[in-house]
Amino acid sequence: MGINLMNKASTPGPMRVLHVVGSMNRAGAEVMLMNLYRILDRSKLQFDFLYFTDNACDFDDEIRSLGGQIFILSPNEFRNPLTQMLGLKKLLMANPQIKAVHLHTLLNSAFCLVAAKWANVAVRVTHSHNTADVVNPSFIRRVYQTVAKQVILAYSTSRVACTRDAAEYLFNSAEGVTLLPNGFDLDHTLSESEKNTSMLRTLIEAKAEECVLIQVARFNPQKNHRFSIDVLKALQEKNFGCRLALVGDGSLRQDIQSYAKQQGVADRVFFLGVRTDVPCLLGGADVMLLPSHFEGLGIVLVESQVTGLPAIVSEGVPQEADLGVGLITFLPIDEGPEVWSDHIRSKQYAVSTISSDRLQRIRDQGYDVEQNIELLESIYSG
Repeated sequence: MGINLMNKASTPGPMRVLHVVGSMNRAGAEVMLMNLYRILDRSKLQFDFLYFTDNACDFDDEIRSLGGQIFILSPNEFRNPLTQMLGLKKLLMANPQIKAVHLHTLLNSAFCLVAAKWANVAVRVTHSHNTADVVNPSFIRRVYQTVAKQVILAYSTSRVACTRDAAEYLFNSAEGVTLLPNGFDLDHTLSESEKNTSMLRTLIEAKAEECVLIQVARFNPQKNHRFSIDVLKALQEKNFGCRLALVGDGSLRQDIQSYAKQQGVADRVFFLGVRTDVPCLLGGADVMLLPSHFEGLGIVLVESQVTGLPAIVSEGVPQEADLGVGLITFLPIDEGPEVWSDHIRSKQYAVSTISSDRLQRIRDQGYDVEQNIELLESIYSG
């Protein structure tokens, strides 16, 4: 497909910001961006998106319906960093209506920052959504991390992160970093979960006495789905009736399906794919699992706390994920799945506040999407 250089410089209108995302499928950062995009005043501020994939993405149609442009640097033509930088420079020079770039590609943001600087884009925002980039990095990878971080510090005009831990990972410090929580419509999320308490149980044919576990995450090594399968197996070996719903998609989905068969629990694991109704599914679950090796924060953890769903998460999840409403339990993953299964069997989940108090506490911590828009506008204005 190559590079899209559509030039609309002659058309007056809102300030345009190019979000460099890789792709726009349903995942934490991408959902956060769409939550913002849907409610901003698009007569004043408009989002465009840069992909590094030729594949169609989940949000393409909605982006275009909202007036956004989608640019593509095809991986077939722009595989190495130098051609990628030159391609992005060319794109930005051909589209001077783009006044800011907002980068969401972690360490790879370094290449795009250089290109944006070459193209004289004055506002260059780097956004950290994570606390690591790979599990067990090699020596070469660690060198790359060090160099990329130095470039990011030198070329960013603004630094943004979802949590302090994410800021400290990419920028070496939270000082001078704007913390932008992954906001969404809290009231709608709570309402949808409360109206659909039986939906998930019906979907996976769970019996009334069975415990329903859920993990909402992309199928990649970071999210550690095998551990959730192991937890389910440990529970089954103790004759504890339960089922596991896995929501999402990704490169490791078939691997996890095979692993569930190997462990003898395939009949208890339900692969629900990418869903647009996650709050509805959360409303019917008993416990959320998030055994990630590392995590920026995990927007689904905020959603789960809004809905009142207890969650057991790994110590790779930042403490900031606990919003103080009594729903998060941190457990180690290096001690094995039995620790998690014993906790589930004990049913000693954290106790939640009533919904109105819970919602207000979460809103006070900046997770209302309206607050996020105001913060973004101030960043783009310099």
